[in-house]
Amino acid sequence: MPRSTLKLRLDHKIEASRHMSGCKQVLNNKTEDELVSIIKELAQRGFPLDMKEVRTIVYSYAEQNGIHGFSQKKKKKEGYEWFHAFVKQHPDISIQTSEPLSIARAMGMNEVVKMHGSRN
Repeated sequence: MPRSTLKLRLDHKIEASRHMSGCKQVLNNKTEDELVSIIKELAQRGFPLDMKEVRTIVYSYAEQNGIHGFSQKKKKKEGYEWFHAFVKQHPDISIQTSEPLSIARAMGMNEVVKMHGSRN
């Protein structure tokens, strides 16, 4: 940090928060807490979200509530950097990586299908 910046801060000529680097927070803390609770609830009900789904849901939420400042308007989802900052700020949420469903597991989730022409 430059010496001149330190001197200005010590002399109270600039506030520390006015001169911070990094991106401005788009969602306020209350909104982020609400989104965290939604993500947790979905996971508890058996629908864990992956990174892409969280980014899409947050973008839709912001769009529906008139919150502006997100960068990925063409893709209709929030950016990769935003996501990692969000997860870093909320380590209590668990984001899943999607895995392909095995054929055996998919078959187990379907209703029993009667085989035609099978010998009994």
